[in-house]
Amino acid sequence: MFQIVNSGITQQTYYLKIFQNNIIYVFRNLAMYQNFFQRISGLLWLSLLVLPTASLLRFPKVILLALLIPLVIFLKPYYNKTLLYFLIAILLYACFNTLLGLLYGNPGALRVLTVTMLWPILFFIISGHFKIEYIKKVEKIFKVSAILILILGLIQLSESFFLYDGIAKYFFEKDAETYINIDKAYASFSNPAMASLLFLGPFFLTRLIIEKRKSDLWYVIIIILIGFIANRRGLLVAMGITIPILISFLIASGTIGLRKATTILARSVIVILFLLGILIYLYPEIITEFQNRFFTNKEASNVERTKQLPALLNGFYKNIFIGNGAGAVAGVVRSYEQPWSYELFYLSILFHQGIIGLLLYFSSFLTVLYFILKLVKKYPGYIGNHLIMVICASCVFLINSATNPYIGKLDYMWVIFYPIALCNFLSTKNDIKVLNIQ
Repeated sequence: MFQIVNSGITQQTYYLKIFQNNIIYVFRNLAMYQNFFQRISGLLWLSLLVLPTASLLRFPKVILLALLIPLVIFLKPYYNKTLLYFLIAILLYACFNTLLGLLYGNPGALRVLTVTMLWPILFFIISGHFKIEYIKKVEKIFKVSAILILILGLIQLSESFFLYDGIAKYFFEKDAETYINIDKAYASFSNPAMASLLFLGPFFLTRLIIEKRKSDLWYVIIIILIGFIANRRGLLVAMGITIPILISFLIASGTIGLRKATTILARSVIVILFLLGILIYLYPEIITEFQNRFFTNKEASNVERTKQLPALLNGFYKNIFIGNGAGAVAGVVRSYEQPWSYELFYLSILFHQGIIGLLLYFSSFLTVLYFILKLVKKYPGYIGNHLIMVICASCVFLINSATNPYIGKLDYMWVIFYPIALCNFLSTKNDIKVLNIQ
């Protein structure tokens, strides 16, 4: 029998000491886990921003996401209870909606579980381990991502000019659409990374207005020029609605008054008109060409949405409250690989999950918005500014998602869960020293 000789302590105390020493060792090395968590999260975020939906990186992204889960065991989580309850309610309703889809025999009832349940659970778990010290690193990721996206766009345009399919097709395969019209004043092109500019553009624009960083002016100008030259209508709409949304949030949070808001709006309008004047003077053909393409309804994407609208509404009217179940297919098929997926994203939620599902999603985001505006008042300065910039950019992105199913993909869900991560930490942590970031 095991005995401890001349030790002066009991066997139980001895094992307790060993356990305490192991716990101390883990906590002393906690910084290592936090550093690894930061690096993996940053790498994953960069890949989601620059190469979203890239077939080549689909498996590595899942691996990076899976690596984050064991790491959180060693890190203390911060969860906002209200948002946690909303997540549980959404997941329970998603289970019900999946069972309904199976009952109706919907083809995508099980395949959409990754979007409705798996990815939200993983992102929410990870969001609980975000710390406010990461803000500066997040802004660096946004900056690097914008530069890489612009470089990728230039490479794509040059490849189209020389009629050569290279790096864009290599990464995005069928998702990349590369073409150029040399006879006109614009070069219409597309790739999935352009969707990230729907968040990054408004983010840099709000930071330019709030913090007056001169470097952001170049990002804003280049992104707006891309919108005109490459005929990215959604991007131009995003930049256009950013300022009124920003002013509304600044007023709602008590950051500025009506007089200051009027001044910001007037200055913004003057700058926009000045830039438009220069653009029209240098390239007068752009306006005519853009006007013809912006308001036409003959493009394939517009025709497709026109067909989807009555089909989704007719399906919604059959089951107004609970919808037609997960993975249901309306009268129009957008994709034979995923016939249950539609570009009119919020209408598709109504069709699949009914009014109850849509209300759950919208009420949860409005709750996040409420917490963000409340936290802006509590933490003025750098953190408050960052909160305003993030929630403004997220709202702009979500508005654009009405006609594109961005949020229904793993690569864009961070737009929702980054504001949640900020709420999780700031609404549960009250250490002023930690929050004193300038």
